[in-house]
Amino acid sequence: MAPKPESYIYNLGSFNRKVSTASPAAQVWFDRGLIWSYAFHHEEADRCFQYALEEDPGFAMAYWGRAFALGPNYNKPWELFDPEELKASIEQIDIANAKAKDNADDVTDVEKALIDAIQSRVPKSLDDKHFRACNEAYAGAMGSVYTEFPGDLDVATLYADALMNLSAWDLWDLKTGEPRPGARTLEAKTVLAKALTQEGVNKHPGVLHMFIHLMEMSKTPEAALVAADHLRNLCPEAGHLVHMGSHIDIQVGDYRRAVASNAEACIADEKFFCEQGGDDFYTIYRLHDYHFLAYAAMFAGQYHVAIDAVARLELSLTPELVTKLTDWVEAFTSIRVEVLVRFGRWDDLIALQVPRKEDQALYAVLTAMIHYGRGVAFAASGDVGKASEERELLYAAVDRIPQSRISVTPVNKSHTVMQVAKAMLDGELEYRKGNYDVAFKHLEKAVELEDGLNYAEPWPWMMPSRHAYAALLLEQGRIKEAAIAYAADLGLDDHIIRARQHPNNVWALQGYFECLGKLGRIEEAKIIGQQLQVAQAVADVDDGPLHLQLTALLFQLMFTVSAIMGVQYGTGRHMRTLAPPDFEKALMYWYLCYPAYRMAMIAAKISVGLFLLRVAVQPHYRRIIYVVMGATVATGLVFFFVSVLQCHPVSYFCLPAVELWNLNMAKNQRLMLIPILSMACVASVAVTVRMGYLMKFKSPDFLWDTLDVAVWSEIEKGLAITAGSLATLRPLYRAITKRLLGWTDAGTETFPTQRKADSRKRYRTPSFNHHKKSGPFSLVSITRAGDEVSRSSAESEEQFAARTGRSAPPKLSNDLVAANEDRKGFNSWRIQVGDRSDEDLTVARGITRQTDIFLGKQ
Repeated sequence: MAPKPESYIYNLGSFNRKVSTASPAAQVWFDRGLIWSYAFHHEEADRCFQYALEEDPGFAMAYWGRAFALGPNYNKPWELFDPEELKASIEQIDIANAKAKDNADDVTDVEKALIDAIQSRVPKSLDDKHFRACNEAYAGAMGSVYTEFPGDLDVATLYADALMNLSAWDLWDLKTGEPRPGARTLEAKTVLAKALTQEGVNKHPGVLHMFIHLMEMSKTPEAALVAADHLRNLCPEAGHLVHMGSHIDIQVGDYRRAVASNAEACIADEKFFCEQGGDDFYTIYRLHDYHFLAYAAMFAGQYHVAIDAVARLELSLTPELVTKLTDWVEAFTSIRVEVLVRFGRWDDLIALQVPRKEDQALYAVLTAMIHYGRGVAFAASGDVGKASEERELLYAAVDRIPQSRISVTPVNKSHTVMQVAKAMLDGELEYRKGNYDVAFKHLEKAVELEDGLNYAEPWPWMMPSRHAYAALLLEQGRIKEAAIAYAADLGLDDHIIRARQHPNNVWALQGYFECLGKLGRIEEAKIIGQQLQVAQAVADVDDGPLHLQLTALLFQLMFTVSAIMGVQYGTGRHMRTLAPPDFEKALMYWYLCYPAYRMAMIAAKISVGLFLLRVAVQPHYRRIIYVVMGATVATGLVFFFVSVLQCHPVSYFCLPAVELWNLNMAKNQRLMLIPILSMACVASVAVTVRMGYLMKFKSPDFLWDTLDVAVWSEIEKGLAITAGSLATLRPLYRAITKRLLGWTDAGTETFPTQRKADSRKRYRTPSFNHHKKSGPFSLVSITRAGDEVSRSSAESEEQFAARTGRSAPPKLSNDLVAANEDRKGFNSWRIQVGDRSDEDLTVARGITRQTDIFLGKQ
């Protein structure tokens, strides 16, 4: 064990339990150990109890604390200890139990009762039967303690914990919502419900933590909302406790708060990691917080938050850690694939490389998931042949996953979860082949398999299969069936179990809103539309084209003003009619038009390119667009025409009807798009027309002879900006008519998808996109308005207290600050929780009101 630190840098709040010791320092260390025990950081809890024993070698309750921290818990029962760890833990617990009894002469009655009860927690031999026996014996002993001391909140916590550990993660029957037969769920609920009525319970991390775990998989998880709100800020740097409220947030559809809580938890975890390292079991909890952050962000439609969380998680997944804890942590390596599939990042998925052959046994889940992700991406891009190859590789990879490999949490095995991937990819392939009935049978199987997984949060399959199923039903015109699936996912009926409902998620809201509009259920659509607006308000918004068009308009204005000023001084007139000073000024304004023209055209053309990328799915179409955009930025018009001439046939450039006609949208909408995009092409034709006037640049009568160049330049820019803007004007028109005429938004157009090539955009990105980052991150501290939890090195304790009304937490050591800033690029991931109250925490916001473009987004 490391030497006892001179000061303790972690802010664990003010919770304490007065115990029998004459040493104030030992009391402080005991309190820290008890908090860490309630926070499931049992290694640090054990260290704190040992530091307490250094201060008071005869401290009976510190020995009790060691015995408790070294034993099983809700997430790690005896059965999950490996043999060597189990043997070593039991040996140390036996020593601690004996020492606690030997030093229990002068303790209080409740302390003596706790010390006596924990003696029965150790199995008498190392097999499952005796594990169950000792768990029941300990629960019985704690029941006696609770009967004697029912008003003691710690006793209530420990008794409920003992009852829940008898059926860890199996307290409720998910299908009926009732307690699992044989589980002592209702007893635990009675104990905790009574505790929640007692004075001071809102400051007790143990009771709040246990109640959240008790209720999260019930049919009424919202019952723990108040507990979640009290717990999330109670122990600011006990990461797991900060995170725990999000287990309820997810269940009730408060994804914004789930993102916020997990972001704060990750900050607390990283502070501890930088100081203590990650060579302990708590590393799994730290990975869990990043995993949960990505999961919540996915439901909120926040791509950048999700992928940034994955990147941070992957930094911790070193080969050494994966080798050491293979069955526990290897599945975390595959989360990137699920995020990319969720947001339709086909190019990124196709670019993924499977591990080397010699590493595939170690990275078995990752290998299988990459084949799944690539298969979906190839299918969505219209390459059914390569998708079929990936399907065969997926099946083979799944067969190689060891049965011992867990899917992030011990309640599900990765081999079982990957059966969902197989059914999903089968459905994707059959759909692309046009075998719709067969495809839907595969997707229904995926939904059934996913719903049948054991409860865990995040759910082992992170993107609901029901979203894909419903979106493809909607695309095929099976509106009623799609509406039923979306309503079930949103929890608007009792069609599926409570744990599989995802209230308020933006993906299902968008799909259900479309269904209601098409079914003419206008009043319902109005209600769902309001919920959708809230969900979209925190989702990533693709405002890149809008910014580019504004940039183009700015330079267009500069061009126009310069051209008008040039006309005033002589542009368009013969030189012989001009005075020399006027000639010079006209020439100056004419040349100011040139850079303005260049910048306006670059911005306008890139905006058009981004718009085309939303509707182009076939790889060769997308490659052409990327080449044209790159050439525009890099070299301007010359290489733009080079790119155009490389396109075969050229008519595909001049007439986008070939690509647009394959979109799965209403015929009148396709007819509307063709002239819009053709207009952009006509803008380029203006360049061709203007070429004939370029020789006049050498004319001695420059201002007269170059008038046509200016005119055609104005036409080119105007057409390009108009074409790029028309795509976004329809929502404005719809909003105006709605306000003037009282119309509703129901029945808006569906989002286009490539017919028989990519039908997934609707459930990948309903009416937002991932181009705008959702927020900056900071790993050292979180700033709150009027309630800073950390202080700068220049701020004294008195200054901090005067500013916040709180006693100052300890300063971070210089080494820790440096470690936080330097650790593998973490300084680039910043979470600013700016002005906020505890009830309105906003993290990773960088989120703007969605502009709802004319077409769906990729």
